[in-house]
Amino acid sequence: MIWVKKYRDNYGEVVVLCDKDLYGKRFEEGEFVLEINDFFKGEEKENISDEDIKDCYFIYAVGEKSVKILKEKNIISDEDVKRIKNIPYVFVLLI
Repeated sequence: MIWVKKYRDNYGEVVVLCDKDLYGKRFEEGEFVLEINDFFKGEEKENISDEDIKDCYFIYAVGEKSVKILKEKNIISDEDVKRIKNIPYVFVLLI
């Protein structure tokens, strides 16, 4: 399962995608920390539709499933993905 959470700021809509099984975990690598807390907790979904990311200007995705969906939708490529303790994450700015 994937969590989908939407935030609105001065620039528009931000979508956060996160693999549900990562909740409550903390990953550290050097000076980098990835902590999966309530910021990521949203609506549970099996998959992400185009409607879920329509009109957003920024996507933050964490976890194998979440990142894979963005690859399948051709929003990102393998080169865009970073990892902390082998957990993939990506920031996407859509212009």
